[in-house]
Amino acid sequence: MYLATVKGEIAANGGPGRALINDGNTDGDFSIAKMYNEFVQAMDYGQKSKEKFLAANDLETEDTGSREAAAEMRKLVKQIKDIYFPSIQEMARVEVINLD
Repeated sequence: MYLATVKGEIAANGGPGRALINDGNTDGDFSIAKMYNEFVQAMDYGQKSKEKFLAANDLETEDTGSREAAAEMRKLVKQIKDIYFPSIQEMARVEVINLD
């Protein structure tokens, strides 16, 4: 039941980050700094989701997949850190853009 509540909360309150991840960037605005900030936000959403899935796993009496969902969120955050951030930082370095 808690897992269903968490999934409903994410679906209802995912905000623009959820739309960005699910639908892609449809506004046509492409800037390295904006892309970097959106990945920071996506990483934050992934971390928060992982924590909620782990909390749901602690409250479950039967396996509903929240442990696996938490593992997927961990992978997402790791991929953003290991793959996307270095690439965006390199693009910013080449274009002499400050991301801080």
